[in-house]
Amino acid sequence: MTDETSPDLLAVCEREQLHLSNAVQNFGLLLAVDTDLTVTHVSTNVAQWLDREPADLLDSPITEALGPNFDPRGGAPTALKRRRLQRWRKSPEADSFQLLVTDVDQGFLIEIQSAPPEVGFQGARLSQILRLPAAREGLPELMAQVVSLVRELSGFEKAMIYQFHEDWSGEVVAETGGDQFFDRYMGLRFPASDIPKIARDLYLNTPYRLIPDVAAPPASVVGSNDHAPPLDLTYADLRSVSPVHLAYLKNMNVGASLSIPVIINDQLWALVALHHPEKRYVSIDARHQCLDAVNAFTLTLRSLLVTERMAHLENMDSKIAEIVKGMDLHADVQEGLRSVETALLGLVGAESGALVIEDAIYPIGPAPNRDIINVIDTWALNSPAELPISTDCLSEHLPRTLDHADQVSGVLAVQSPSGRGARMLRLYWFRPELPQVIQWAGNPDKPVTDPSGALPISPRQSFEKWTETTQARSKPWTHAEETVAIKFRAMVLRSMVRQVSINDS
Repeated sequence: MTDETSPDLLAVCEREQLHLSNAVQNFGLLLAVDTDLTVTHVSTNVAQWLDREPADLLDSPITEALGPNFDPRGGAPTALKRRRLQRWRKSPEADSFQLLVTDVDQGFLIEIQSAPPEVGFQGARLSQILRLPAAREGLPELMAQVVSLVRELSGFEKAMIYQFHEDWSGEVVAETGGDQFFDRYMGLRFPASDIPKIARDLYLNTPYRLIPDVAAPPASVVGSNDHAPPLDLTYADLRSVSPVHLAYLKNMNVGASLSIPVIINDQLWALVALHHPEKRYVSIDARHQCLDAVNAFTLTLRSLLVTERMAHLENMDSKIAEIVKGMDLHADVQEGLRSVETALLGLVGAESGALVIEDAIYPIGPAPNRDIINVIDTWALNSPAELPISTDCLSEHLPRTLDHADQVSGVLAVQSPSGRGARMLRLYWFRPELPQVIQWAGNPDKPVTDPSGALPISPRQSFEKWTETTQARSKPWTHAEETVAIKFRAMVLRSMVRQVSINDS
């Protein structure tokens, strides 16, 4: 999407209340009951499941629909604590169905879905995933095993891991199958707008997202009170799909999809995404088997990331201590900075920097000239952002710095904790421009136009590899590097304030 159109397009997508769509997918029946177990909402496809009409069930006890022995509080627990799974038959001779019962504030959501027989669970394969060594070099093998297993369990043609970057763009980092039906996406990037924030947030509350038939029309949800607000479908498997996302999948030649979130520290780290060229229903049991496999992967991944983070922070503690010791050996600030320059810049992988005390500037390494540092300092002091302040494209905020991109395209900044009578210190780390070649799945900036030239809300239609070379951007600052900057601020800048005050007295 272009700069002119992307804000409007994104704003519309973000405003789309996906959980309040008042519609469900047709692969099941939705019933909502209140705390008195009275039916308050029903999907309009009820006749094909219960041979009843919506009006027959609304304001009636749920037992009239599902029999006198039905109790929504019963059933087996699932991975989502508020959910339980039950088996149900219309009659002793009839085929059984699976019922997902979800506790919600207003009562219960009840979803009736088919229960076809499935192949047994691959317990041995799951144990292999849990036993893989938690080391960075083993991560590609771990991801390859996961996509292979969920592809086998689900019967889908293609399985991928779609990892999110810190700017919420995504990259396919593992892929298997589907070559005769789909393009290859391994190593390709997708813009953040392809999965907007409102959709990402829903993945934090739902264990998976199944779309068994991209072409199937939705069924409306009707309630007993026409004036009541829409039913919240956040936790419903059957929740309808955004028309924009359906068009997106069709443009990829996808007939069915299944996505399972990988959540680390309450944040969406990746999606395990499965595609099929035609419609394909996957039973609740099979979905839970896929979910178990992804949860095993998540457990191992979380252990790896925690181990790496702890080792990194311990290493940083010793380096920060060395910097403090080196600064304390020198009464002159500039001399002290020169003595610890390599260690100070190496903390966060910077190539230069500057310490600013009140109006005095102390460059660190091959820093830009003082006028540019002053401009950066003024911008940072007036920034509403919380500490640390960071950017990998300074010229977006300060266009006049573009001519100095070879010295400073990235900035990471902290300042001393303010206190009564304290001297204000600001520490800046700088990174130069680092041109990067990014392989996108289609041009992320190309809008979709109709013959009249209008710009409708529509996803990209091409996912062919498109190469972008970035300019005036540095290597992005990672969350770990920002954490180190905050740690340095707490441990070192206070002592620097004291040292400067003593030197000036």
